[in-house]
Formats: sequence, C-alpha cells, structure tokens
Amino acid sequence: MMFRSRRSNRVKPVVEFTPLIDCAFILIIFFAATTTMIKARTGVDLNLPEKTEVQQLPQHIQISVKKGDPEFHVFFEDLQVTPEALAEMVRSKMEEDPQSAFILAAEPNVVYDNVIEIIDIVNEAGGKNLALQLKEKSHGKKQEEKPK
Repeated sequence: MMFRSRRSNRVKPVVEFTPLIDCAFILIIFFAATTTMIKARTGVDLNLPEKTEVQQLPQHIQISVKKGDPEFHVFFEDLQVTPEALAEMVRSKMEEDPQSAFILAAEPNVVYDNVIEIIDIVNEAGGKNLALQLKEKSHGKKQEEKPK
C-alpha cells in the first residue's frame, strides 16, 4: 500500500506590501503639509469697543500696558514697573486713599492675556475701581496719521 500525499488546492494568502507603503507615504506627506499650515496662537484677537462720547473720570491713576520684546511693559503713571512692583504701588495708593480709581490703557497690539494679567494684579492688590480706557470712535472719517 502506497501512501500518496495530498496536495492542497488552496491558494495561500499573499499580503502585498507595495500598496501599504504607498498609503503610508501619502499619509506622511499629508500630515507634514497640514502641520506646517497651523499657525501658533498665543492670545486672542479682540477689538475693544469704541465710545463716541468721552467722559473724564475725576482723579484717576493711569496704568498702561505696551507691547515689548519679548513680553510686555507695564507703566504706573509714567514709571515703568514690573508686575510685582505694580501690585505694591496699587496697595500703597489704596492705603493712602481707599477710593482711588485706576484706568488701564493698553496698546492695540498687546496680547489680551497680558491685559487680563494686569487686571488680576490690580484686583488682588485691592484696586476695585478699575476702568478700561477706550479709544475715541471716529465718525465715518478715517483719520490720517501725521508723518514724524
């Protein structure tokens, strides 16, 4: 008796790697192209409201925030201070006069997060009478800048 080995007529599955590699390269190119288009945002673009009438507040202390390199600059009246020194100056003004009013003016190109940081510093130091300075609204006419 002779044994014959049976050959299977089944087709063995074959995995083609060429289409998989093509798909992988297309995905890499897609993600590389789209990630270069993402713009890093460090703050919020915000247009402050404008007011047509200007109301002067009696006896106020001016706090200014200006764009700097790389951060921002804070001014208490005309004196440039650090945020920590600003807190001390606000505390001393509040001890002198508890009804002291502060006006915060920020340049348009200052990141809004920095303005919020200064508002928090003034509030934590006890300055509860804080107002934001608004720019005066032009009445339909665009004002030209004068050359320097």
